[in-house]
Amino acid sequence: RETFSTEVVLLNRRVLAMGQTIEKKNNEPVVTGSTATLEVEPQQAERLMVAQKSGQLTLVLRSIRDAIS
Repeated sequence: RETFSTEVVLLNRRVLAMGQTIEKKNNEPVVTGSTATLEVEPQQAERLMVAQKSGQLTLVLRSIRDAIS
């Protein structure tokens, strides 16, 4: 039986760019992103690198409206 754990590495970072690819799924075009460029401080970049070496990173995006409220 496998054990999984999660950890939030960074919060509320600005996304500067997304690397996107268009694939077909069920004969429909689907846009996916495999890379993201984030605006971070040097210490935050170090945390990201350690997290990347430790396992799999997943980026969760929120609506731009969340930043306004």
